Amino acid sequence: SVQAARAAALLAWRAADAGDRVGGLVCNGTSINAIRPQGHQHGVLALLAGLALASKTPPPDQPMDWVAPLRALMRSLRPGSLAVIISDFATLDVKAARQLLALGASTELMLVHVYDNFEAEVPPPACYPLTDGQQRLNLDLRGPAARDAYSIAFDERRRTLEQLARQSGAGLLQLGTHQAPEGVLAVNLLRGLGWRAPLHRFSA
Repeated sequence: SVQAARAAALLAWRAADAGDRVGGLVCNGTSINAIRPQGHQHGVLALLAGLALASKTPPPDQPMDWVAPLRALMRSLRPGSLAVIISDFATLDVKAARQLLALGASTELMLVHVYDNFEAEVPPPACYPLTDGQQRLNLDLRGPAARDAYSIAFDERRRTLEQLARQSGAGLLQLGTHQAPEGVLAVNLLRGLGWRAPLHRFSA
């Protein structure tokens, strides 16, 4: 969530610097906070306030419903808009995938997949205790079957996103939590949009 917020902030400041209006939807799995597009720094500051507020909300007990936020996003977009969706996409389902395809057909779309190395690479064989602060479980990765299943889950998510990007005409960026977002986004997205302000102005 911290890496996603950093990426959103970087993109927002770059858009504002280029003279574009900035708005967004901040979804934390519990609520949807809509920030109407505004010019100059007003839209950026409103978006950052929304991100800060979402970070204070406890995570939901149930997987996030993607359909409602995506429909709200489609309703808020105007012709010529660029929609950037920053997420781990962990709970993306078939209904949400259809909504993404519809979104890609109506506007320019970029997907930023935020992931952690703990997801992408199987840790060394061991039994790992995990907790969300309330519940606790053990992740047993000592056997080959468990290790294969661990790898497959992340690979399938990445392949699903790649397929969705191709079908919807969207761009897709992979952003690891170990990477500097200003580097990844600058090379793959920001310069292609003509947002030419120096990188150091927006680096965290």
